[in-house]
Amino acid sequence: MTPPAEPDSEIDVGVIGEITISLNTKATSTIILPFTLAGAYGDLVLDDDIDQTNGSLLLVDKNPNDDSIEGQITIGTGESTKTIYVFANNDYTYEADESVTLTLLPETPATNNIASGSGYRLDLDKNKAPILIGDNEPTVTLGAVKDLKEGSATGDFISYVDVELDQDVTKGPGLFVFYSITGGTATQFDYLNTQGRITTSSNADDVVFIPKGARSARLYLSALPDAIAEENETIMISLLDDQNPNDSPTHAIGNNYAIGTNITTTVNIIDSGAFVPSLAILDRLGSAVTTAGVPRQPPWPVGVNQVGR
Repeated sequence: MTPPAEPDSEIDVGVIGEITISLNTKATSTIILPFTLAGAYGDLVLDDDIDQTNGSLLLVDKNPNDDSIEGQITIGTGESTKTIYVFANNDYTYEADESVTLTLLPETPATNNIASGSGYRLDLDKNKAPILIGDNEPTVTLGAVKDLKEGSATGDFISYVDVELDQDVTKGPGLFVFYSITGGTATQFDYLNTQGRITTSSNADDVVFIPKGARSARLYLSALPDAIAEENETIMISLLDDQNPNDSPTHAIGNNYAIGTNITTTVNIIDSGAFVPSLAILDRLGSAVTTAGVPRQPPWPVGVNQVGR
C-alpha cells in the first residue's frame, strides 16, 4: 500500500475581506496550520478570533520578538480549503491606508522553496496573503468664497467660505472641522467669524460643524461697520488638522478627517467708503462756533480741527 502523499498548501487572496487557504487534495486527517499576522492587525477582526467554539481559527499570542500575532488554522478531515473572513475595525481616526500580512508557517527548513510542516508541505511562493485596510474618514477642502463689504445695506456685509468633504458625514451628531485665521491685513476689530464649542464646558474654537448626512457647511464672516478711510482688507483662512483627539464612537470629534490640497483661501473686505471729510470750528470747550451757518461771536480764541478721522 502506498501511503497518501502529504498535501501541499497555499494561500489565495479572493475578494477584499477573504483569505482562502487551499490544499491540493482533501485532508485525510486534521491539519493544524500555524501562522503569523503582522502589520496593523489591531485594525481588523478575523471571523472567529473571538468565538473559537468551532476550533477552525485560534489566535495564540503576541510574538515577543516582533510586532506580530501567532495563531493556528484547523483544516478538518475531508476538507481541502478553509476561508477566513476579515473585517476592518471602524475607528474614529484618520490614518493612511494600512496592510496586514498573514503568513503560513513553517518557512524553514525548505527544499526547492518547499517547507515541511506537520502533515503538509508548504509552497513558500504562496504562503503570504496581504490584507489591505482602506481608511474611510473624509477629506476636507475649501470651496467657494464670497467677499464682504463694510456697512452694506444689501446683506453683503456677511460672507462665507464653503468647507467641503468628499463624502457624507456618517457619524453622529456630525463633524467639527477646525480652521485658523492665518494672516491678512484685517484685524479682529474689522470682522466676526464662525466659532463653536466642542463641549458645553469648553471655550469657543474656530470650528465649522458639518451635521451627519451632510458633506459641506459654511464658515461665515461678518464685517463690522466703520467710517475710517482705509484700503480694502483681507482675511486669510487655513484648515487645520483635528485639534481635539477623541476616539469616542458617540461623538464625531477627534482626528476624523484628512486635510486635502486646497486648504487655504483669502476673503476680501471691501471698504465702506463712509468716510466724509469735514471741517468744524470749535471753541476751547469743544462747542461748535457756528449755528446753522451763522457765525457766533466768540468770547475767547477759537481753534480749527479737521474731524472725521
